[in-house]
Amino acid sequence: MLTSRFIDRPIRPLFPEGFSHEVQVIATVLSASPETEPDTLAMLGASTALMLSEAPFAGPIAGVRVSRVNGELKCNPSVAESAAADIELIVAASKDAVVMVEGEADQVPEADIIAAIQFAHRSIQPLLKLQEELREKFGKPKVAPAPADPEVEALTCELEKGFGAKLGQAI
Repeated sequence: MLTSRFIDRPIRPLFPEGFSHEVQVIATVLSASPETEPDTLAMLGASTALMLSEAPFAGPIAGVRVSRVNGELKCNPSVAESAAADIELIVAASKDAVVMVEGEADQVPEADIIAAIQFAHRSIQPLLKLQEELREKFGKPKVAPAPADPEVEALTCELEKGFGAKLGQAI
């Protein structure tokens, strides 16, 4: 469930407003090493699949696990290294921004967390570049989202005017 959230949170906002086609991204682990976690690879696979598809996806994104073990930051550490870490983060990012951070730390200064996030963002850049190269070489043309239906927009506006305040109060 947590891995699904890691994938969904950075990807969902990269679909355009008005895109109403159902999209399912299912990451299935077929083989894994007990020494590494597959969650960030699933995130990378999901973004890569969307980059190659015709879906209007404004990616790419990628994610890495960053741990600090014995004072050294490590990208995608082993399970044993993660267990010994005083910082353990999963960071998802685009080329220009960090879009998600999840993790834990054991009484470390804020500056160390910021350094770990910056390290993660730098480490993600080659993964983003590779996705762009794959897209240029093998990607399908993107589908443009259908324009919004004016009748649906008018009805939505009417409902918001008539019931928006009451619904807000009820909530």
